[in-house]
Amino acid sequence: EGGQTFTNEFLASLEDVQTLRLMDYLQTNKSAVTTWEGRAKVTDALQSSRKGAAWEYAIELANTADKDLWINVPVGADEGYVRSLATLLKGTLEAGRKVYVEYSNEVWNPVFAQYGINYAMAQADVAAEAGDLNWDGSTNTYYHAWRHVAKRLVAIKDVFAEVYGAGAIHDVIRPVLASQVG
Repeated sequence: EGGQTFTNEFLASLEDVQTLRLMDYLQTNKSAVTTWEGRAKVTDALQSSRKGAAWEYAIELANTADKDLWINVPVGADEGYVRSLATLLKGTLEAGRKVYVEYSNEVWNPVFAQYGINYAMAQADVAAEAGDLNWDGSTNTYYHAWRHVAKRLVAIKDVFAEVYGAGAIHDVIRPVLASQVG
């Protein structure tokens, strides 16, 4: 307790890096975490479980190394999770640090479980007429899933705007709508 969390050698290896994308560290591709209570905590015996590492350590690393953060919000994270994450970041990440916010990772890639989860969420939205994923009359379920990624990112961005203030969006908080074209 009270010691240095990250070795000098590790911190030195980050010198040429501007932004830390901690997707694997936080187990984005395997995350089944949906609630803030279910996340990894600093008191957990392991920081390498399927819950990933504690956000507090990710923030400490960014602060210690003087780096921006690129975060991946778990595909199943509820609004309370997103709000608590935004609140933690605002309260503990050093001023001046940028936060790139992405909804999960490679949600278009069927190799990852989050693809199927996002796809199912999109189809549920269309079936419940909960939104405008088929605004153009499209019956293409894959289009619905792609559009759900954008819809979810906007919802996440809106929560961050409530916590940080709308003026922080695109300045401090930088939503990332990731995709791939082959």
